[in-house]
Amino acid sequence: MAKIKDVYKITNSINVHFWDIPISFRNGSLGLKRPVTIKSIAIILFAGFAWFMLFTRMLQNQFGVMPTLTFTIGYWLFCILALTNQKNGLMGYRWFVPTVRYWINTKNRMIVTRGRAGEREIMKLKWQIPVEDVNEETGVINYTDGSVGVVCDAIGYGSRALFNADKENIITAYETYLQRIGVGTGITIDSRQSEQDVQVQLSALETYRQNNVEPTVDAIIARQRKILENHVRINFKSTHQYIFIRCRNIDVLNEELQWLNQQRANGMLRMITQVRNEKLIKRLHQFYSLS
Repeated sequence: MAKIKDVYKITNSINVHFWDIPISFRNGSLGLKRPVTIKSIAIILFAGFAWFMLFTRMLQNQFGVMPTLTFTIGYWLFCILALTNQKNGLMGYRWFVPTVRYWINTKNRMIVTRGRAGEREIMKLKWQIPVEDVNEETGVINYTDGSVGVVCDAIGYGSRALFNADKENIITAYETYLQRIGVGTGITIDSRQSEQDVQVQLSALETYRQNNVEPTVDAIIARQRKILENHVRINFKSTHQYIFIRCRNIDVLNEELQWLNQQRANGMLRMITQVRNEKLIKRLHQFYSLS
């Protein structure tokens, strides 16, 4: 596998012609920072020539100083908007028509994301939500087409402090995992952002409170519980990664789970836990939610 680069270069297209040749107007630290194409130079010269012809015509017809000056400022502002290259390499005039259409068609500016649905509309989703049965104890999901699946809670090594070698090991392990997935196996990675889970801290505080007999310590524990429940849980968000694995039968599913755990041991993930019981039902509700 090629080594990971910190910066990737976007090469220029070879489908260019004479007008796309760039010309540099920079000598040392003086001049324009970016080269200008022959096409841009030709358009600027044509715009300047058109302005000069209109400007002299207005002076000959005695339009006055203020109207001529106003026209000059407006003309060059329009040229700047129309002839300036955007980040994608296209000139600004290409956005005039889409902008006008955007403001005229007010209905297209609003996307309805929620609404009401009747019983018939819900019945149409029967094959869009293909879960037939869920075994909460084993965590196995039975689908309407006979396939089975599981949901795994994954914790990775994502961190800005990772070295390039660690990043390469993670990517290599994930690439190897995807290459060895069997035919007919489907994998969906779902990311969810939710409130910070402080249940472990609350349980520890409750255990400490039950073993405590001093009122001062009880007051401190109550204050810490309040901070965890009203501040940490609400204001701090955590991102959860879930892996949905769906296979043809239970034997293939066990093989895929074994292969996933092997790649976890090779550094792809830090920890994998199969979701079961009420948490599994909650995850399926969120995954197939209409909202």
